[in-house]
Amino acid sequence: MPESQGQSDRVLIVGAGPAGLTIAACLAEAGLEATVLEAEPALPTNLRASTFHPPTLDMLDRFGATQKLLEQGLIAPTFQYRTLSLIHI
Repeated sequence: MPESQGQSDRVLIVGAGPAGLTIAACLAEAGLEATVLEAEPALPTNLRASTFHPPTLDMLDRFGATQKLLEQGLIAPTFQYRTLSLIHI
């Protein structure tokens, strides 16, 4: 439905975590409206996000947050991952 018929382009973001709030800020900066929905009634004290990936840090840099995050964060010199390998005999 065209905007002239009462509807406007709008973005719905589900989750007010680091990714959701970052994209909301980027959209607002670009002049686009966004609505952020969050199931929790308050901000959690133990965030599930343990890592900020380089592209996210690049996006946060425009808001002056990247340097502060780097100063407070821990740098992991190594990483590990696990995968499930199924062997069929």
